[in-house]
Amino acid sequence: MKLNAELFSAYLKCRTKCWLRSRGHQGRGNRYAEWVKEQNQVYRDQALQRFLGTVPKSEWVTAPVAGAIKRAKWRIAADLVVDAAWVHASHSTPSLAAAETFRHHTGGDAQTESKPQQSIIQSAIDAAERVPKTRGRAAHLAPVRFIRETNLTKYDKLRLAYDALTLSCALGRQVAAGKIIHGDEPVTTNIKTIPLLRESRTIVQQILTMLAGNSPPDLVLNRHCSECEFETRCRQEATAKDDLSLLSNMKEGERAKYNSEGIFTVTLSGHVDGKSDFVTAVKNTITH
Repeated sequence: MKLNAELFSAYLKCRTKCWLRSRGHQGRGNRYAEWVKEQNQVYRDQALQRFLGTVPKSEWVTAPVAGAIKRAKWRIAADLVVDAAWVHASHSTPSLAAAETFRHHTGGDAQTESKPQQSIIQSAIDAAERVPKTRGRAAHLAPVRFIRETNLTKYDKLRLAYDALTLSCALGRQVAAGKIIHGDEPVTTNIKTIPLLRESRTIVQQILTMLAGNSPPDLVLNRHCSECEFETRCRQEATAKDDLSLLSNMKEGERAKYNSEGIFTVTLSGHVDGKSDFVTAVKNTITH
């Protein structure tokens, strides 16, 4: 099984989106989602060219062979695709081999399991910067991401942490930092990745466990739907099921409480709360 950066990013936004993409589904009909994707790509390409312009042309490369990065002499590599072995076990419990890899690369702890499985994690890194050797510190690589938004979120930092995690596993040493260049008037934010490695490692394990199963995750509409290519598909399914996530103002904890009481539909929640007219009106607004 292979997990790539696209699936990792999708999972952070929506598990259903990750599942659908992993099965090769193609979403259509959301022009806003297409526009967002195009704008992000344009920003990324322009920011990358500016970044490459900060060093002489002889010191940067495009799409280098990942297997040779330990011996490379370049200062910046653009569009670096890195694969790394990921040993894991069923029931979301890392194997002994994985435990040693995790502790070495990310400083994490892991329990053991007798029958590990092996997957590949892959990251398509916008750019990797070779930071020169300084007194007391060896030369090292730092992943770089280009983000159109001005304000960074935990989502953006975890995407960079995934790059760092993949590099750590591929290089056999910890990648402790990276940078995000973002905003209309580009700002460079240095990110310490070590505090995020444990969380990104856990997320990787969760994704691989989910994708190894045969059943899709529970469908939940969220704020990301408006910029997702699967919005129409998921909203139609949620409407057919009369799913509680149609009520956009209902918080996740509240929805979980209803589910634990055996309440999964808008109609039933309305009757339970004695607010059926209100809930029906909200539902009609959503579906029309």
